[in-house]
Amino acid sequence: QMRLAELMPLLGAESATELAAQQDAWRRSLSRELFFNPDGTLDEADPRGALRGAMEYRLMRLMRLQHNPSASIDGNWVGVQGQAVVEAAGGGHYRVSVSTIDVNNLAWICDYDGEGDTGRVEWMRTRDGAMELRRVGAMLRIRTMTPQASQFCGAAGSMAGDYFRIGNAP
Repeated sequence: QMRLAELMPLLGAESATELAAQQDAWRRSLSRELFFNPDGTLDEADPRGALRGAMEYRLMRLMRLQHNPSASIDGNWVGVQGQAVVEAAGGGHYRVSVSTIDVNNLAWICDYDGEGDTGRVEWMRTRDGAMELRRVGAMLRIRTMTPQASQFCGAAGSMAGDYFRIGNAP
């Protein structure tokens, strides 16, 4: 909570609202860390330890979140649903890799590797037309553009969403 309180005023209203929504979704997903047997007992010998590990991992992500990233789309971006890596390859050419997962039920995953070209640092459409990447405040917003995107995902999966740039560990 302390890290969230530090970040919120630095992110801008839209980015802060999205981060709060993602934090709520992450909190709800913690229940999947605990598996119950039919008799109601937990199958985890140390359920507090399992939850502690998940919470420490989330805190490290929040510690690495950059509240004032440059306007470019390149970088390592994370959201509650997964990760997008956008690498500048020179001359306006970019490599894009996106991996997402159903945060609540683990019912689907998406994996995408592609490329795009743009003369603008804040916006790009992938060459195959599957997605659009656009900077919005401190976030990278990914939209899927065609039904083609479904070939990268399981049933009802999506790569669309808002992602936050993270840097190296503090």
